[in-house]
Amino acid sequence: MGFAKNALYRSGRISEIASVLTLIFFLASSASAQSGEKLEIKTLSSRPDLVSGGDALVEVRAPAGASLKELTLTLNGRDVTSQLRQAGNDSRTSSLRGLISGMVVGDNKLIAAIKPNGESGRAIQASLSIKNYPITGPILSGPHMKPYECRTVESGLGPALDANCSAAQKVEYFYRGSNNTFKPFDPNAGRA
Repeated sequence: MGFAKNALYRSGRISEIASVLTLIFFLASSASAQSGEKLEIKTLSSRPDLVSGGDALVEVRAPAGASLKELTLTLNGRDVTSQLRQAGNDSRTSSLRGLISGMVVGDNKLIAAIKPNGESGRAIQASLSIKNYPITGPILSGPHMKPYECRTVESGLGPALDANCSAAQKVEYFYRGSNNTFKPFDPNAGRA
């Protein structure tokens, strides 16, 4: 009698374990199906709470099979979809990237939405909160220290544009020469 009872107990436990494994498999496949329907926004140039200068490099990932032509991106209610481009050369990829500009100092909200053609489809939406700071800062360090030594002229950047020692943008190109030193790049001259 003890053997039969033990065998019955074991078969019951095996049945319970099989039920639990089936449930786990179902939940995992359901979660992966739901993650396939997820629309995501993230900043690539910095953390979303540490943006400065009014713009950020942003990536929007759409669910597999979604038409990117149906995607819209708004910044504080203003359509900025035109600032996005297909990520990579493969038109089948479901990712768009762009330098999203026009952020106000303080809190900003990006909202991505995909509305399928026709009213029967369900809209998918994602949002991202962004904190934008002035390009002159401060972001983490607190107020600027005074007195502040400003040497934009000595650095070849011209006179300071404001009390924060901002300078006009200056772009110079260099290349590594055959003697392993950096030399100014002139596209019309030869390189050595």
